[in-house]
Amino acid sequence: MGMKLKTVFLAAGVFIAALGVGALYYVLEVYPYLVAGYGGSEPFTLSTVNGYTFILPVWTGSKVNVQVYANNTVQVWVEGELMGEGNQVFFDLEPEKQHLIMVTSEVPVEGRISFRQQPPEVLLLVAGFMVVLGVSIFIASFKLR
Repeated sequence: MGMKLKTVFLAAGVFIAALGVGALYYVLEVYPYLVAGYGGSEPFTLSTVNGYTFILPVWTGSKVNVQVYANNTVQVWVEGELMGEGNQVFFDLEPEKQHLIMVTSEVPVEGRISFRQQPPEVLLLVAGFMVVLGVSIFIASFKLR
């Protein structure tokens, strides 16, 4: 009976820890790119057709890191404030707010705006707890007789 119980605890510990590691991967690597309405990024083209201007309204439910990549120099504005200029521009958007992102240039440009949202702390805590619980059960299984 003791060996069966030890095996069950060992398997349960490994299973729960594996679920926790999977949850941490999801929270840290997958969830941040799940930005509603944009799927994580939005391509843009600046040309004479659009007056070398691209405008994108964005509502943020949580803090969002924005990364703008372009094949030529661009200026990136949010609500009329210059966030940066260059081939790569990085900035954060505050949560629970409507934002108007505008990308401008004086020459033709192709690029992409990528969004990465901050995961809720509760998801990080649950995933971390699962790892700790699984490892604890795994270690405790070796103390069973």
